[in-house]
Amino acid sequence: MVLAATAYLLPLANWTLGFVHWVQSFGAIGALIYSVAYVTGTVLFFPGAVLTAGAGFLFGPFWGTVIASPASVFGATIAFLLGRSFARGWIEKRISRYPRFGAIDRGVEKQGFKLVLLMRLHPLFIPFGILNYSLGLTRVRLRDYVLASWIGMLPATILYAYLGSAARNLTLLLHGKAPGAGPWQPVLFWGGLVATVIIVFLITRITRQAFERQLDAEPEKAHPIRTQCEPDNGSAGRGFLAGAMKLSIIIPVLNERECLPTTLSALQGQPCIHEVIVVDGGSTDGTRDWLRHQSSVHVIDSASGRGNQMNAGAEAATGDTLLFLHADCFLPHDAAERLQGALSVGGVVGGCFRVRFAEAHPRSLRVVVAGINMRTILFRSATGDQAIFVRHSIFESVGSFQNWPLFEDIDLVRRIKRAGKFVALRSPVTLSARRYIRHGVWRTTFLMFFLRLGFWAGVPVVKLKRWFVDVRPHLKTSPRH
Repeated sequence: MVLAATAYLLPLANWTLGFVHWVQSFGAIGALIYSVAYVTGTVLFFPGAVLTAGAGFLFGPFWGTVIASPASVFGATIAFLLGRSFARGWIEKRISRYPRFGAIDRGVEKQGFKLVLLMRLHPLFIPFGILNYSLGLTRVRLRDYVLASWIGMLPATILYAYLGSAARNLTLLLHGKAPGAGPWQPVLFWGGLVATVIIVFLITRITRQAFERQLDAEPEKAHPIRTQCEPDNGSAGRGFLAGAMKLSIIIPVLNERECLPTTLSALQGQPCIHEVIVVDGGSTDGTRDWLRHQSSVHVIDSASGRGNQMNAGAEAATGDTLLFLHADCFLPHDAAERLQGALSVGGVVGGCFRVRFAEAHPRSLRVVVAGINMRTILFRSATGDQAIFVRHSIFESVGSFQNWPLFEDIDLVRRIKRAGKFVALRSPVTLSARRYIRHGVWRTTFLMFFLRLGFWAGVPVVKLKRWFVDVRPHLKTSPRH
């Protein structure tokens, strides 16, 4: 009643007509402009109902739905990806206000498409904008998220587009202006609106019941991640905790005396480690001498080259899971728990971690990290500094590392993905930014991009290596100009 009175007392009809005519004067460009505004508003937490109603107000129920539906999915997908990268920490704090999200997280891990679909069909206790970002914290696949979101949001999109169009028609009718031609058009319009409200109401009611049953079926014990491993007496002599998952960590080194002690020290607190194998490729900086006094690691010698060294370590390993760790990288504190959780899912044969830099400056490193993590999420690809892990049996079946000076890690990941699911764990591995700091963040970033582009184009890796500068002591080479 208040809205109707306001519409009657104020010259809203003239304003409405003027605004609608202004937008429609752009033709197809007007729809594109509104789509961009819709996507931007979704990312900025603007209520989706208002944005969709606005589309209906401007373009009518049919075209409003056609415009709003893809725009809402695209905006929600951008928010989803941001929740997995840039905005992760902030979203984790916000979502802690909703205790039931833990049950959703556990359920999504098993039935991602179904739960996302139910959440989209049922107006949840979590606001639309927060939900888009929050689902980025779960393990739901991007493909399932996009498809389930599009299907699940469609009924509400149609309803709000109808309501937006109804608001315009009501405003015009109160001022004696017919919204359209034909005596049956108002009957069809308002009848369609009533039918849409009833259908959406029934869908919401049924969905709420199904959603509650689904969450009730996901008790705490259903979470696959274990907090610790049971002791394994057979490997207690290594000096590290071991467990049901026998994890063999393989670290190739060449002149890493400065970084290696910190890396090994960080591993001491990790559960589930069956053995740590350090493979030296002929260090001349005192690395090998220092390793002789480390009783907690298994040290072997190999021909230089990361491929050769990691193959030698894998051959000596006795664990059922192999993890290849660079000497300047540190595993997250919950690495073993994340590994066990991932490998307990059917079909998963290997994976990697996301990354973060140990150094906070320069700030441009944050952009690099975001780009790496985004690439990992979208393409399930990884490089060696992301702590690639794989089941031992799969490593043997797909073949060992190539003896290449570059990109032997990318080649192995490509073969692992053919054997089964390759996952990206949410906890980040911490790596050194020494290369970026020494040679410049943007220069190094673009160099790595073009080197990878050359690799995919078929340029021999030996030629690409000429442009790659090694930052380790006594191994510095100048790029060829």
